[in-house]
Amino acid sequence: MWKRVLNFDGYEVSRDGSVRSWLPERKNAKPPVQPRMLKFIVTPGGYRQVNLYANGKRRVVRIPILVAETFHGPRPVNAVLRHLNGNCQDDRAVNLKWGTTQENNDDMRRHGTWVHGEPVHTSKLTEQDVMHILQSDERGIDLAKRYGVTPGNICHIRKGRSWNHIKRR
Repeated sequence: MWKRVLNFDGYEVSRDGSVRSWLPERKNAKPPVQPRMLKFIVTPGGYRQVNLYANGKRRVVRIPILVAETFHGPRPVNAVLRHLNGNCQDDRAVNLKWGTTQENNDDMRRHGTWVHGEPVHTSKLTEQDVMHILQSDERGIDLAKRYGVTPGNICHIRKGRSWNHIKRR
């Protein structure tokens, strides 16, 4: 089933996440008799996206957003798009749902795709550092200086707001 893409005349998206164009490939060319399937690229994060044109300007659009907006309606305020099976390249309408950030985080934990702790590329701490912080009686400001983080980071660790997958022993 194909539906017109909102805000992009001449484009259609299917329930399975395919995108096609009825626009001519070049300026001043005749419109095609058959639509042409658009090629997509995969972002470093694993999401599929396509180039669409509106009013002479190119826009890079993620395919799951196109599918969700077309088949599930516009994005609700503060909503994020959830891939229900955890596969970010499965852009079928039945696999997509608008939800809260918390629901999305719960999905990622359930699917095993939640990145936390040392694998986060911006992490300054190791799990061993966090264990030391949790067991230490030192002041937070002193620990912050030692590890190159803010005192607020130390406070969040100690209160279980961050690095909460590491438990006190």
